[in-house]
Amino acid sequence: MKTILAVPVLFFGLISVCQAEDAVFEIYQTPGSNGECHITAENKTAGPYTASVNVGRGRFQPGQKWPLHIVLPPVSTVAIARVVADGRVTPCDVDLTYTSSIGDAVAIPKYLYHYVVPFATGSRASITQWASGYQTTHQGALTRNAVDFNIRRGTPVVAARAGVVVEVRDRLYPIDRNRRAGAEADFVSIVHDDGTIAQYSRMEPGKVTVAVGDRVEVGDVIGKAGRVSPGLHLDIRHAVFKRNGKVTQESIPFFLHSRAGDRLRLRFKKPFIIN
Repeated sequence: MKTILAVPVLFFGLISVCQAEDAVFEIYQTPGSNGECHITAENKTAGPYTASVNVGRGRFQPGQKWPLHIVLPPVSTVAIARVVADGRVTPCDVDLTYTSSIGDAVAIPKYLYHYVVPFATGSRASITQWASGYQTTHQGALTRNAVDFNIRRGTPVVAARAGVVVEVRDRLYPIDRNRRAGAEADFVSIVHDDGTIAQYSRMEPGKVTVAVGDRVEVGDVIGKAGRVSPGLHLDIRHAVFKRNGKVTQESIPFFLHSRAGDRLRLRFKKPFIIN
């Protein structure tokens, strides 16, 4: 068997990956002529998508260039490779596995970007958890750099940075205050020009004002803060290739600033006015 690449891709070490199922992203195989098996990736989202693709060690013996680590542009279908059989096996009798994540794992995040406080001017808020300060539940990869705001229910939530909405969960029912509330609450995810994603969690059900594919600018209202304590959870995340070959997301550090550009001094439960 030999492997012929159909488009330029980035190669990393040969590490097996696990199958991932995603309604908005798919990698599939179709038989071609002369025993070829065409492997195609389809990204249905409004943002870039990262994937790690592998062919199992079954009847086909993968070459040294597997797994493929790729980043697909928004709303795109790309032929990423074709595997040519040696005549002794059935075309596309391939154990195809992959993991994937919204975002661009290759792009370099703008770590010094000035995110604005995500509330309407004049709102009153306080900080209850942040990366370099007080933490209780922010222990995992997706939360260790997140910020929790205590904000009045119904306060307008605005985009802290310009981007494109790539995911919305607005289930239209209240969330009880419990330890699982953060994972279950409604949210809006916005991808930025450097491939990072801002996730605004614990939004008020039925009050999200944006839809997938919308372009938002800094200060645009995207919904209202919900009643789940502490009011709003904001994290900036980035897709990454792990050493085990899988693709996942991790939160990254970020700075909050006022509309005037002044850096916000984070102090535990000390109220401040958004300006």
